[in-house]
Amino acid sequence: MQFVNEWKQYDRILRESEVLEKTVWLDTRGNHDAFDVPSLTSNKNYFRMYSAKGKQHLLSYRYHHRTSDGDSFSFISIDACPNPGPKRPFNFFGLIGEPEFNNLKNLVEESVDSNHTIFFGHYPTSTIGSPHPGIRQLLSHGAVYLCGHLHTMAGMVPNMYALQQLGYLELELADWKDSRFYRLFAVDHDIISLVDTNFEQWPVILVTNPKNALFHVPDQEPTQRIGKSTHIRLLLFSKGPIEGVSVEVDGVSAGRVKHVDGPLYVVPWQPMLYSQGLHVIRVSAEDSLGFQNEVSHYFSVDGSRPSFGVTSRFFLMSDHTKLFRTTFAIFYGFAVLPLLIAKVFQIRVQAVFSSRMTGCLLRFLLSWIRRFCLIGSAPKVFYPLLVYNICLAVGPWFVGEILEGEIGFCFLFGIFVMGKYIPGTLTYLYGALQLIMFNIPLTLYLGRCLDLSLSASKQTRPSCPSRLWPLTWLLDHCCFVVIVLLQFYLAISGFYRAYGLLALVLCPMRTWAVVLAFYLRKQALHKVHGGCVGSSSGTELAQKQQNPAQASSQMSCDSAE
Repeated sequence: MQFVNEWKQYDRILRESEVLEKTVWLDTRGNHDAFDVPSLTSNKNYFRMYSAKGKQHLLSYRYHHRTSDGDSFSFISIDACPNPGPKRPFNFFGLIGEPEFNNLKNLVEESVDSNHTIFFGHYPTSTIGSPHPGIRQLLSHGAVYLCGHLHTMAGMVPNMYALQQLGYLELELADWKDSRFYRLFAVDHDIISLVDTNFEQWPVILVTNPKNALFHVPDQEPTQRIGKSTHIRLLLFSKGPIEGVSVEVDGVSAGRVKHVDGPLYVVPWQPMLYSQGLHVIRVSAEDSLGFQNEVSHYFSVDGSRPSFGVTSRFFLMSDHTKLFRTTFAIFYGFAVLPLLIAKVFQIRVQAVFSSRMTGCLLRFLLSWIRRFCLIGSAPKVFYPLLVYNICLAVGPWFVGEILEGEIGFCFLFGIFVMGKYIPGTLTYLYGALQLIMFNIPLTLYLGRCLDLSLSASKQTRPSCPSRLWPLTWLLDHCCFVVIVLLQFYLAISGFYRAYGLLALVLCPMRTWAVVLAFYLRKQALHKVHGGCVGSSSGTELAQKQQNPAQASSQMSCDSAE
């Protein structure tokens, strides 16, 4: 949720610091700024009321900057927050509708004469849904897209950068709240340079020429100017006056560093000495207060560049919506197809056990085929389980207070609230996790229960001493205990906390699923003698596995009659 006092404090800081009079302040919304916002004009849209640009622009906007030299630069804000903005967690993904996408296209067309177009927004493109041809196609008209949201993935990816296939840089930044990171961004002779640094790190050092080869944008920058330059150029900022600066190239001192003006320092150099491959520039600086810092990066004159990390490219270059949909489809197949196959076909399996290892593997395979067959032949288990799987894909997951005072319906494919439809994105990941943590384990457990019941009815399972009964029960049913406890915990900590008591009571996905699990367990364990389990393929498999030595050398699969 949002806290209006935080927004008022932000507004007060902007006014009392007079920062808006000293510089250009561009802010834009993120998903946390859209929690529980029913509309852009709502009083709950605090960005509209307390931000620097929200009073003028409800969504995306463009700022055009012209330098004293006549160069021009366009900065385009990308607002991809869903409208309306539901409570968490289902606003984790961004969404750009057709009208806003057309607005962004107009802003891009207005920027065609700029030296550079810099896009900035909260969501990375991997988490933004947009109309054809897609947000990435639109961003390819610029050199760089600056974003946050994923930040460092809890420290797993400290430098989340990528060069998209369409030729622009996409650069995540670690968060300010916990990590206290910010980005220094500069354009030197139309060549973009940047450094991400901690707020407590001084002096701040940014080498603008030669730039970090990792951030080359071949189609957007005149990088050939590096090879024609006469000086190494760097920007230095610190709390106290800079007292010492040293520059090394490939471990050799570049010479005396000269202070030009303000934060600009230069060193003469001969770029043709480094005309091939990657080289290393290292800069160290110290100020009068004793703060010291050292930075280094690879550079190249011929366009050579190091590669971005695989993890960074995965998080920034993939389409997470498609990935989650595919993941859901795969696990949905694992949950449903074995049930349908076991129901439609009567499977009779016979095999030769040529060795002890072969016997173990085939016995394991046959045991699970038998268990699925047992589920298929138990109508009071099979049909409720199948219906629940179908409801997970097409039925409502819960009914709850999606927005404060507004009841909505959540489905796999999206959310309906206030007469509007918000397409599903993160819901597919939730659905896949539900299959992994509940549907599939429950199906396997029910097959095991039916197997135990069948063995008990035929007295094929050896009895255990009474003193070991608790341990035996725990081994047989610990899976069920874990499934139910986890499901109940998720129902309480997830939908109930986010969307209220109604979302706990009217929640087929989780709350009702716990009740269903107890019902199915009872049917699987106690209805064998009452006719719940038929005497077809499941029984035949059980009988054949008890004496595998009598099995013949053929394996057949016949249709059920």
